Amino acid sequence: MAVRPHSRNTSGPRIMMEAFSRTLAALALGLSSAIALGQGEVTIASIDVSPITGNASNQAIALMISGTEAGSTLVIEGSADLTDWDTLGQATATGSPTQWEQQRALTATPMFYRVKVTDGGDTLADGIYAKITTNLGVILARLEYEKVPLIAANFVGLAEGTKFYSKDPQVLPVDSEGKPYFDGLIFHRVIKDFMIQGGCPLGNGTGNPGYWLPDQFHPDLKHSGPGILSMANSGENTNGSQFFITHTATPWLDFTDIRAGNHSVFGKVVEGMDVVDAIAGVTVSGTSKPKTDVVIESIRIIRVGEKAKAFEATEEAIDQMLLDIAARQMKEIQEALNIEPTESGLIYEEFKPGSGELVKES
Repeated sequence: MAVRPHSRNTSGPRIMMEAFSRTLAALALGLSSAIALGQGEVTIASIDVSPITGNASNQAIALMISGTEAGSTLVIEGSADLTDWDTLGQATATGSPTQWEQQRALTATPMFYRVKVTDGGDTLADGIYAKITTNLGVILARLEYEKVPLIAANFVGLAEGTKFYSKDPQVLPVDSEGKPYFDGLIFHRVIKDFMIQGGCPLGNGTGNPGYWLPDQFHPDLKHSGPGILSMANSGENTNGSQFFITHTATPWLDFTDIRAGNHSVFGKVVEGMDVVDAIAGVTVSGTSKPKTDVVIESIRIIRVGEKAKAFEATEEAIDQMLLDIAARQMKEIQEALNIEPTESGLIYEEFKPGSGELVKES
């Protein structure tokens, strides 16, 4: 299984610098807004925007946050319109000032920033999160379980051991003992400035959990920048257990209705992009496999809020999702062809004599 790197055109420095300048100007506006929205004495003292050497697609954003007490939890939020705010990440203050960094695509919408502070308690917004612990650090990703429930449930079910699976290609998926699937697997394919890929039980990109699931897409979910969590596949409707995290924007992997084989986005990193960067920077072999294993020590699922806690990722729940998808597809076919099933469920189409050109004999 693989996700295909894209050959980028980096020959447009003038266009790139114009995009850089637009983002810098917007961030300057975001600075004053962030200070006004700061809670107590905690403020965003400065915002630094800088190019990334060797990376023509992204820029580095660094917030210097002042007035922070060591040990307090900082929640960094971003908004394009000062109305809808998204959590971009969290950081534990080391004192004052505390620096928080993020990579953003040059073409990304300019963003305003603000910081919320807590005493270190549970600061995650309602949702389902995957805590991916590796031997290089911890990555926290928010899962889009409402927009792509099948893909999210499959990932959660494998992580929690509630989805039947097999790591042996000769054995049917019968492991129902509740053992987490991902623990001990590796990131077997790492390409800097593209993505890091893991979840293969064989460690070489050819393995799967003993089944395939159909693709699931949502128009809001794109490979729009670093930290996007998405499914690797070997073609259309071949989702299993392999996933990847983008290291840059990869729009050529987005779903379009004119070509198949695209990838189902199901989450985004909210904390630990520095760990993604570290993994992306390891030394690799000619097959893009790290020379020293990057181990997924565990993936633990965190549920915050009643809706998230009620979301089921069991074998039965996933089977029901598949049945619901099949029923919707059948209904769409019936409506498109204007046909009605019989009481027994049989569907047929009757052809009647008509007029038109005859097939020529020669």
